[in-house]
Amino acid sequence: MPHHGYWQQVARPTAAARQLERDYMADDWTEAENGAIVDDYLAMLALECAGTSYSKTEHRNALIESMGGTRSRGSIERKHQNISAVMLQLGLPYIKGYKPLPTGSW
Repeated sequence: MPHHGYWQQVARPTAAARQLERDYMADDWTEAENGAIVDDYLAMLALECAGTSYSKTEHRNALIESMGGTRSRGSIERKHQNISAVMLQLGLPYIKGYKPLPTGSW
C-alpha cells in the first residue's frame, strides 16, 4: 500500500498546470487591477502617439510584478487587446501592437 503523502507527490501539478489554474481561477479582475492596466495602456499609447519608443515587454512585466504575479503574460496581453477594442469602439486611437479582440470574445 502506498505510504502517507504518496498521492500528493504523484498528483503534484506541473508548472504548466499551475499556470493554467491561475489563468482560469483569476478570471475576475479587481478594480485596482483594471485601473493599473488601463493607466499603463494609456501611458504606452501616449508614448506611441508621441513617436517615443517603449517596451511592451517591460510594461507587461512591471504589471505582472505589481499584481503579485497573479496574472499571466497571456492574461495581460488579452486585457490590452480588450482595451484596444473599447478604444476602437469609442473612435479613439489604440496601440497598434495590441490588435483589438472581436466583440463577444471578451
